[in-house]
Amino acid sequence: MIKRNIFRRTILISLFIILFSASTFIGILDIKLIDLLKLDREAWHNFLYFRIPRSVSIVLASAGLAVAGIIMQAISQNKFISPTTSGTISATQLGMLVALLLFPMGSSFVKFGFAFISALIFSIFLMVILNKIKIKNIIYLPLIGMMYGSIISSITSVLAGMFGKLQTVQSWNVGSFTLLVKGRYELLYIIFIPVLLAYIYATKFSIVGMGEDFSKNLGINYKSVILLGLVLVSIISSLTYIIVGPLPFLGLIIPNIITLIYGDNLKKSMIDIIFLSAIYILICDILARTIRYPYEIPISFVAGVFGSLIFIIILFGRVKYGSK
Repeated sequence: MIKRNIFRRTILISLFIILFSASTFIGILDIKLIDLLKLDREAWHNFLYFRIPRSVSIVLASAGLAVAGIIMQAISQNKFISPTTSGTISATQLGMLVALLLFPMGSSFVKFGFAFISALIFSIFLMVILNKIKIKNIIYLPLIGMMYGSIISSITSVLAGMFGKLQTVQSWNVGSFTLLVKGRYELLYIIFIPVLLAYIYATKFSIVGMGEDFSKNLGINYKSVILLGLVLVSIISSLTYIIVGPLPFLGLIIPNIITLIYGDNLKKSMIDIIFLSAIYILICDILARTIRYPYEIPISFVAGVFGSLIFIIILFGRVKYGSK
């Protein structure tokens, strides 16, 4: 078993290195390895200021959202929940709109602050609602989350329409790495903190996923761990949405794929989740840049198409397995 896990992780790391390297040489700007070896000044400028920031931001955003997804699935005890299907992303959008209306010239940190607070408040409120409603079928929880997110999105649309910001809000829903040059993506470095904390508290998140009574019997402060999980998810969701935009289904399908292999041991599967999420988004990004070359398709469209197909397969597989 240990040898098999090492073999799987070796494959993931190898694929990641290959795709990351390919990502840095694909695009409209013609950057060749031979030019870099010759120390061509223009080639190195484009490589350092355009290609590297884009590839690094892909890894940070994908890893963060996948970790946020596995945290939400653990604390909600539901494999079909994620920041996208729980209203967290919609709440982030509402927070960004409020920041835009109150501080039109505010920095990314100001937007992040409002987005984080909004995401955290609405996430806590959703957990309170779910605790009041005893749901027997696991399919109903993400449906409730999506309806909850739709309500938040409707509030955002009404406010945006009232203040003439509807077109701006709609542009936020297009996920893209196109404009991520050096100086615009560094805020994503903050994701290292919640991802590291998620790894440190992974065991506690796994225990919390077994229920409140079980957690208390093991001496775990159930509510504190839930709150920590929601804080980490809100930070990650806010950062990725502000800098990149939405990446549909990422926080839903990657954790499900890995847990099918490793089970619900978060500490054991966290590294594989990070690498697989990066591989998935790197593939989507490369396809987005090559399908209509030299034009680029927003990565949210590509990720949405492939993510929905994978989600349907996982959905039917888990429902079938659960029915047995």
